[in-house]
Amino acid sequence: MESEILKNTLIKHSESETRHLHNEGHDYSGVDFFLDSNNEKVYRFELNRYIPEHSLLVVKNERFAPVPQHVHDYVELNYMFSGSCIQKIGQHQISLKKGQMTFIDTKTPHAIGNTDEDDILINIIVSKQFLNSGFFSRVSENNLITNFFLNAISSDDHNLNYLVFNTQNNYRIQLFLQELLLEYYRPSANAQEIIKNLFFLIILDISNNLENNLDLNSVSRSNSVLIKAMRFMENNFQSCTLEQTAAHVNVNPCYLTTLLKKNFGKSFKDIVIKLRLDHGVRLLVNTTDPIEQVAQNCGYNNLNFFYRKFKERYNCTPKQYRDRFSM
Repeated sequence: MESEILKNTLIKHSESETRHLHNEGHDYSGVDFFLDSNNEKVYRFELNRYIPEHSLLVVKNERFAPVPQHVHDYVELNYMFSGSCIQKIGQHQISLKKGQMTFIDTKTPHAIGNTDEDDILINIIVSKQFLNSGFFSRVSENNLITNFFLNAISSDDHNLNYLVFNTQNNYRIQLFLQELLLEYYRPSANAQEIIKNLFFLIILDISNNLENNLDLNSVSRSNSVLIKAMRFMENNFQSCTLEQTAAHVNVNPCYLTTLLKKNFGKSFKDIVIKLRLDHGVRLLVNTTDPIEQVAQNCGYNNLNFFYRKFKERYNCTPKQYRDRFSM
């Protein structure tokens, strides 16, 4: 029932869409623009000042007319609610189908082709100030891929300027998006907090399942390699070596070392130690396993080495850590 109410809300023609149906295109004469390398206009859409502080905007793409090439001063998540559309992002043309999403960073030229009655594209507009304001502080540092993805969203100098997500079969993301849109168009008393938390869940679910959600054709080879390597390390941290990980993603170990250092500021060895100790902490807190067993489950057969590395990071012994948590 609610899904039908939402669709009826979104399918209704706006004033702009009505004008488009009468062949009255949008007037971009007052919009600032620059010329790209092909001498084509790229409009500047600036909405940052209209985005409520510590919040986000939901905007339905106006149908029945193409949107010309443009850049904007905000991060944009596009969700194909129904139908499909053609997006041109940089030099790439993408056919976005129902249930799929794109992430487009600031200053990335893109355009949207002509859309018809059932082609409903939802734009979730977020300022980088909002993303950097501590909104993602709740994200676990234990997940390498989550941190990598969130850094791509919030960083100004990251080279992931757009991503395509194959989320059409992800039930939870579809549910979260529907609830977010319902809350936006039919707000409750706590609408802003509910929307922010639903947005957080969408991003978190995407990043936690990045390999399945992400269209790897939309990322560079180096980022594709990095994502696959990180997942391999997270699944095999007890025993994996740099050589094994590099072989798994078909690259030279030195090249993988460079990628990890660039994106995490740490060596392969340091990342593996972090993954092992994070796992150790979870075992100390959630089980009553002997310390020696915890060390072995983390990949350490040398108990003294486990103690030394644990104390270097947490300034206490594993037993002291467990006792503090219990208290």
